[in-house]
Amino acid sequence: MSIKIKKLKLNTGRHLSATHQKSICLLLVISLIFAISSLSTVEAETTETPAYAQSAAGFAHSAQIDYDGSLYLWGDNTYGQSSAGTELYVDEPLIVDIPSKPIQVSLGAWHTMVLTENGDIYTCGRNTFGQLGSQSWENSNKLVKVEGLPPIVEIAAGSYHSLALAEDGSIWGWGNNTYGQLAGAESEDLVDNGQTVASRVSKPERIVDGGASSIAAGGHFSLYLNDDGEVYSWGDNSKGQLGIGTTENQDVPVLIDGIADTIRIEAGYEYAFALVQTEAGHKLYSWGDNSLGQLGINRTGGSGAIISRPADVEFNLTGNLNISEISAGYAHVLAAVDEKITVEDPQTEEETVVPTGKQFLVVWGSNSFGQLGAGNIQLSEKPFILSEASYMPFDSLAAGGNHSIVMSSTGQMAAAGRGNQGQLGTVSIIDRSELTLIETKDHILPAWGSAETIKTEFNKDNELIVSWPQAQNNRAATYYRINIVTESGQILKLENNDRTSRTVKNLNPEEALSITIYAYDEASLDLSNEQLSLIYGSYIPESEKPVEWSQLFSNPASGTVQNKLVEYKWQPAPTGQNSMPAVPWQQSAKYNTAIRSEDDRQPVSTIKIVFMIVISLLIIVAANWLAYNFRHQRFLLYPLHKPSEEKISAVKNKLSTIQQKIANPTKQIIDMLKTKLKKKKD
Repeated sequence: MSIKIKKLKLNTGRHLSATHQKSICLLLVISLIFAISSLSTVEAETTETPAYAQSAAGFAHSAQIDYDGSLYLWGDNTYGQSSAGTELYVDEPLIVDIPSKPIQVSLGAWHTMVLTENGDIYTCGRNTFGQLGSQSWENSNKLVKVEGLPPIVEIAAGSYHSLALAEDGSIWGWGNNTYGQLAGAESEDLVDNGQTVASRVSKPERIVDGGASSIAAGGHFSLYLNDDGEVYSWGDNSKGQLGIGTTENQDVPVLIDGIADTIRIEAGYEYAFALVQTEAGHKLYSWGDNSLGQLGINRTGGSGAIISRPADVEFNLTGNLNISEISAGYAHVLAAVDEKITVEDPQTEEETVVPTGKQFLVVWGSNSFGQLGAGNIQLSEKPFILSEASYMPFDSLAAGGNHSIVMSSTGQMAAAGRGNQGQLGTVSIIDRSELTLIETKDHILPAWGSAETIKTEFNKDNELIVSWPQAQNNRAATYYRINIVTESGQILKLENNDRTSRTVKNLNPEEALSITIYAYDEASLDLSNEQLSLIYGSYIPESEKPVEWSQLFSNPASGTVQNKLVEYKWQPAPTGQNSMPAVPWQQSAKYNTAIRSEDDRQPVSTIKIVFMIVISLLIIVAANWLAYNFRHQRFLLYPLHKPSEEKISAVKNKLSTIQQKIANPTKQIIDMLKTKLKKKKD
């Protein structure tokens, strides 16, 4: 899923007076204190028709459809695109009500599109160009249904236009049509001061009669894929993003030559990709704007800045290429690529390339705000493996304006890049140059691999010793419940914390035993045994006469069962080799804590929190007071004699540097306090 955004020019050259700085700092701290006090967590109920999770990213807002079908939005809410009422931004995932279960979400520059399981579309956000399809030009901070459409199977949001693919293969569009991206739809002029500045469409119009199997929307251009693997493009072509060998705009779909057997299309702001299936595996082609290396072809300057025909993207990886996920943002790209290794047969000495079941996170393009998660590099003109390591497979990738959202099949989510509008979802507005965990609801239950077994024996004291392999989990520490049923019908139910063995007294070593171990974690603490994954085991005394196990017990003598409350891709390794899944970010300490009773939990000291806030406030006020006095050359600061102008200038510069050094740590302290208070409420 791609984000298509408009270039913005930000005025960073304005300077505030010291008085204004001081006022703003005071207001910021006071506002944050009120914001902290009102934090709450909302959890959605499990839906009856679960789906795999997915993510999306806009210019400065983000979205997730969770495994249970819940829709979350966060980030910039200037136009209501995060459906957060009158809030300017939301810095953590906020659950959003929608009449039916969402199955796809796509974000434009400042608007949101959601497709539901019954084929309806809901939109919110900016509507200057009619991109909400609401037959008006009014913005909306709540999701509204788009009327006048047949059943829809796919959606795509451009910067200011929207596309929808119907069941019959027709394409519908609305919103900005200034560059012909709506393929000749009947438009209305947008007039400003007597000048026509844009063309726009406020309601859905059929723009392609049929034959489409997939769609994509770039900044101001559109793509579709047909059943024959051909790709068509139309709209803005100023950077060669239509891939037709020219830079002339097109208001009707034009076939892109040079690629065939395409299985997926993806559009960035002024560039695009086609994933092609070949006998040797996947091949990725790119075209359009390459000024920041976003095409991944190792050419940016001069003739390499615009590529108007499809060019081959090279990946320096072992074996045939297989890309499961790809997402293009404003000028950066994320791709999930299967890891493969070469294995030699010891007898024939023949080499074979085989998949490992893990994936690389491959990134390239602009890293101006750390959106590649690769530290402080400015850009990369060619694809490279993040952290030079492989991880558990990824469920979804989303590249936005200057930020990225990554979802692992372990159920965890992380973000990197620009964070000024809360779009990273990290309860912060600080930029991140490395992937940083987003706290999400844990839907994945711990489980055992199919080849794992329970061991049982009686010791010399006639005590039963039961041991079992550690259950594999997606992120958390795992705990166990034990059920033992004797041949005579006695039932023992035991809690075992996180230990993987138990000594049980007062059992008869001459009786057969049926043993069941249930696994749970913090998130599944309140679930019943019937909802948890389990492993079966048995004890059969040597003196026991041969008898059918089923005549003694209803449970099997061995085996494992993985239970799921919602559908997800994560699976335990058959032999337990992946007991701790790998993700390309640090996992929160929250996921490694043992279950504690309410009395054991150490509450956050309110006095300590207030003290830290007051200290931070005093530092800000003192720094600004000093800066203000030096700027106005107040005699109060130097009563003995007035220093030279050079010294005043030097001190001013020093104070300015100190102010800058104080700003970010102060923000981090406040973010930390917000997180602590949030966890305290949880």
